[in-house]
Amino acid sequence: MNHCRVCKQLIAEPNDVCRACFTRLPVVRVCSAVGPCLTGYRLLRWNAATATLVFENGGSVVCERERRGAVHLDACPGCQDHPHSHYREGYLD
Repeated sequence: MNHCRVCKQLIAEPNDVCRACFTRLPVVRVCSAVGPCLTGYRLLRWNAATATLVFENGGSVVCERERRGAVHLDACPGCQDHPHSHYREGYLD
């Protein structure tokens, strides 16, 4: 049994965050060099040097924010939901 890192309730699955808290966390976009920005992450903590991201299937990762725009909250032209996106129809190889 684990505790949710947000609400501190007991959760049965081996995740860091319960399902209810995961859906309330803001979506984070991670820049990708080969296609659209990745959006399967949620933001747990954000400071000047790092961002702690959680995954839908459990687990978390700490990303360094040294490169400007590598981890971002607002849509950029590399995100599929940006009005002037390079990937409006998805990633086509």
